[in-house]
Amino acid sequence: MRMLSVDEELSYTEILNSLGIDSGHLNYHLDSLGELVTKTEGGKYKLSPFGRATVDLMGDIEEVKTREIRVESLRATRDRLMLLLQMVAVCALVIASVTLANVSYTSTYLSYGGTEVELVEYLVQPNGTMHWSGGFTPEFLSDTLTTKYRFFYRIQITSNASLWVQLWEGLYPDGYLLYNATLIGPFKGEGGPAMPDLLIPLRLPKILYGGVALYTVWVKNLGMWMAADGNLPNYTAQFKLKLRYPIIEETNYPYFYFGLVLVALAVVIGVLGPIIFFRMGK
Repeated sequence: MRMLSVDEELSYTEILNSLGIDSGHLNYHLDSLGELVTKTEGGKYKLSPFGRATVDLMGDIEEVKTREIRVESLRATRDRLMLLLQMVAVCALVIASVTLANVSYTSTYLSYGGTEVELVEYLVQPNGTMHWSGGFTPEFLSDTLTTKYRFFYRIQITSNASLWVQLWEGLYPDGYLLYNATLIGPFKGEGGPAMPDLLIPLRLPKILYGGVALYTVWVKNLGMWMAADGNLPNYTAQFKLKLRYPIIEETNYPYFYFGLVLVALAVVIGVLGPIIFFRMGK
């Protein structure tokens, strides 16, 4: 019928050769078409008016099917695009939430009840030692979701020699060792480098003396200092200490709860998004 709708009239042989079937099958199909096909006076076959209307109807049906296929393809593309946008939105929300939750502002200050001590200048012979002890009423604050605390004992040293410095919680040598290091001098003297402040982390005091946390600074003169021509032995240490304890380092996370809200929103989009799109598609 499509062949006849294009060529209008075809002979039996032309139809047979085009379809590539035997004459028995062709006769069967021509008989089956009935009133859809008529025969001209010259013996050729053509579509009857009814047959032409049928071909037009077939074209309309095929066009509808093509349109439906196109609509399904567009719907599938839309669904893939919405899924991609959903994934991008979830990832963006997660990144934004992590970023907001980690925005922080840090400040340091001397704790209430803390102490600042500036000791007079000391002279310590080679291999000699010096001890200093001091206490305070402990005030260790607890961390929260939006605020973190760290506590330090700060030591500043001015020295013309190399020293061995220790910090003990409690009385030396029966306390708990918090810091133990060799400091190669000189510091802020004799043309040497300036020593940065020692910020020694403090733990929650385990050793208390009548409710007071006691700390001991222990210094030993290593008997040398660094010079252009090498180490000079038996060098008298001349040093001064400045102590502050405890130093509170407070870190605030002002947008932490905003980050939690964005995480919750990402979960909602990730869970409810596919359900909504599925129902819209139906």
